[in-house]
Amino acid sequence: MIKLKGPKLCKKQHIATLILILTLITLNNTNLSKPQPSPHPVHNINTGINYATIQAAINAPETLNGHIIYVEAGTYIEPLVINNR
Repeated sequence: MIKLKGPKLCKKQHIATLILILTLITLNNTNLSKPQPSPHPVHNINTGINYATIQAAINAPETLNGHIIYVEAGTYIEPLVINNR
């Protein structure tokens, strides 16, 4: 246990406590513990273009037969239509 002596040490301790509290509040408000989902989680690996939906990647004129469409982990609720070209 640390014993504080004199008013200067108490003032320093209060300042350190205040800085710690402000830091914790700032970290809490930045949502570091909650990663934000990507607005474009679907990627055409061959072209480097990113898309918001799987269907958008499939329908894109840049997507050619044999291209790889990478989809980030998650749940996607959308109907898919795939026509071989």
